[in-house]
This record gives sequence, C-alpha cells and structure tokens, in this order.
Amino acid sequence: MAQQSPPEPTQVKAFLNGYRQDDGKRPFFFLREQTGEEKATYKTRSSPTSSPIEVTISNGRGMDLSLNKNAFELISHPTALKTREFYHDKEKVTSVYYKEIAQAMQRATGAQFVHIFHHQIRSVAASSGAPGSTAPVQGYANGIHSDSHPQHVDNLFKQSLLAAQSQAAASELDLDLSKGRYVYLNAWRNISSHPVSRDPLAVCDETSLCKPDDYIASDLFAQGHTMQQYKLNARNARKHRWYYFPRMTKDEILLFKQWDSDPTPSGRCCFHTAFRDPTSPFDSPTRESIEVRALCYFPDHEPNTCPEVPDAVDEAAKRLIDVVKLAPSWPPVGQLYVLLFGIMPGGAKMLAKRLVKDERGYFGFSSISEAQKAEILSRMMKSHKEGGMGFADELRKVVPKIFMSRWIGTMAISLLSAGLGWGLAHWSHHR
Repeated sequence: MAQQSPPEPTQVKAFLNGYRQDDGKRPFFFLREQTGEEKATYKTRSSPTSSPIEVTISNGRGMDLSLNKNAFELISHPTALKTREFYHDKEKVTSVYYKEIAQAMQRATGAQFVHIFHHQIRSVAASSGAPGSTAPVQGYANGIHSDSHPQHVDNLFKQSLLAAQSQAAASELDLDLSKGRYVYLNAWRNISSHPVSRDPLAVCDETSLCKPDDYIASDLFAQGHTMQQYKLNARNARKHRWYYFPRMTKDEILLFKQWDSDPTPSGRCCFHTAFRDPTSPFDSPTRESIEVRALCYFPDHEPNTCPEVPDAVDEAAKRLIDVVKLAPSWPPVGQLYVLLFGIMPGGAKMLAKRLVKDERGYFGFSSISEAQKAEILSRMMKSHKEGGMGFADELRKVVPKIFMSRWIGTMAISLLSAGLGWGLAHWSHHR
C-alpha cells in the first residue's frame, strides 16, 4: 500500500523575524560590507528589529484569496524544466521558464505584456552566497519584508521601459507601455519533486494591515544597488493575518504583488518571509525554490497611473551611471574590474561599451537594437560640461574611493608592481 501524505494543518503557530518598532527613525540594513563613507553615516550594519513575534499562520488553500484583494494568489501552472536545469542551465531558465512565467502572469492578471527582469534560486543545501548577494543560489530570506517601495519601483519602471518596449516590439506587439497601469509581481515556485515542508513562505493578507500605520519606509544596501523597501510595524502584529500553502508542489506557483500603480485594489503590496514550520518533520527534504520578478503592463488601463517617462533612452543611460556610482559597494573582483578601467587610457569608454552591450543580461538590454545601444553610449559619454551624463566624470570620482578601500588598494598596487601596466597597454592595443 502506498504511503499517504500527512494531512495538511489548518494553521500553525510560528515565530516570525523582522517586525519593526517604529521609533521615528528610518530603518536600514546592509547586506554587504559598508564603504568608508557609509560607516561614517551608519554606525551599525542594521537598525534594531523587534524580538521574534509568535503569530498564527493559516492554511490558505481553498480560502478564496486573490491578487487584487489580498495581494497574493496560488495558481496551478506546470513547468517543463527539471530540477537540475534550474541550477545548471541558466539559458533554459531565461528562455523557456521566463516564457512559462510570463504566460502564467498574463493569465492570472490579464496583463497585455510581461517583462521579466530577475530570478533567484534558493536552497540552504546548495547555497553559494547569503541572501541579498549576487550568488546564483542563496539561502532563505528569514525576515518580514516587501521587495519594494513606490519610489524604488517607479524608478524601476522608468529604467526598464526601453528594454520592455523593445521586447514587446520584437514580439510584434504594438503597445505603448509607458502609460496605463503596471504591477511589480513575484512568482514563487518549488523546484523539487518533493512537496515543500521545511522553511515555507508566509504571506500577509494586506486587508489585515492598518494603513498607513503599518508601513515603515526603509533603505536596503545590497551589492551594487540600493533600494527602498517597506518594513512592517510590530504595533498591530496581533491583527495581521498570515497565510501559507502547505506542501506546495512543483506544479504550483504563488504569485504575490510588490507594487501596483493602480491605487484602487485593496491588495497592492505583499509582506512575506520564510519561516520555520514547527510541524515539519525533522528529516524533511531541504526546500528548493525559485522566485521570478517581473513588471506586468496594462497600457489600456484608465486613468493613467504610470509615472511620466520623458525619454526612455535617458532613463536606461541613467541606470548604468547609477550602477557605476555604486561600484565601491560591489564585490572585490567587481571593484578591481572598475578600478582597472578607471586608470586605463580610454578605459571609461571601454567600460561603458561593455555595460551597454550587457552580455550577461544584467540590465535586460538583450532586446535593445544596436542603434538604441549606440544612443545610450553617446549620452553616457557626453561630459557634464557638455550638459551630458558624464560617465567618465563619474568614473573618475569612483576610482579614488575604490583605491582607498582597505584591501582593494593593496591588491591593485601589487598587480601594478607586477607589470599590470604593460598588460593593460598590450590589451588596449589589441582590443
């Protein structure tokens, strides 16, 4: 006789990390080492959180929970990818899986177009880096948070518009994605053949929050970028309704909103966190999951709720400028990379070309035409004196900050003394 799965619990009690006491000070959190300037401003790596708070987390199955009402929804949408392919075949993830998720999001939301810009695989057993790092496989995010804030996501919308518009055109869709409505949406899936038992995801029903009391704007400092997020106020924790979906299978997807430009739905922003399920058997398989982040576009929505984007090419160029401004917060290898281009004759333009080319797809420029890339490069390279964005000017400001960092400078000096100058000249001559 086949062994039967244990019955799903109606609810569990568990302790959640990450609630905040609102003391009037803006919370912050560093997922990386602080730069010298940051240490002068922020004396610690994070502002204090509340002690873990015990809450009731209910089984959301069969509860009629939806994206527009509660800010999350469980759907069924199988994938063609095998577990190992999620780990070892990035090309298949971005070509096949992204299309599957775009279809699922369109079906669930009615969006006319979906632009996927990031994915993250999570497994403590196969982790190659901490949550918030640039590692392809990370551990779990065990703290209540949202992934965004209106200021951050409006900037994301502006800076992603050119790539999204180009992708839509490549799909022969004649859409003006700069207007209407957009939704920043996450898709969370178990990628293992075993149902999720350990460290499931809990999501908070937004209709149970007190507005605006419960939303605390905060700053997150990660490798290569900073962003605004909402943290959840502990003051009304006893009123918050938390849900999870026990034993999620590989054929299921949990969709949850990070922002909706339309202010009318009750569900617009979903706080979430991994949590330790006290009912999970000790020998349960390790959770393996993937989350995909996307912007869903509704260009026919009225009234227009999207931020104004006077020039999408300008916004794309600004994005790359911002990336280089944050180079002192990059991982050491990345800092050294920028430093070398910064001291090389003509290096600023070479670095700008590489960023615009976007061979690894970090900025979503793969669908942008060569003519558009050339225009982005032109605007980046025009100096501040010429009224431009001044990429070379900004790079010159960044180089001393990187060079003065504690061990990047030491590494650079060692390499230079070993004859790196000759190597750079040789490389520049043959590039």
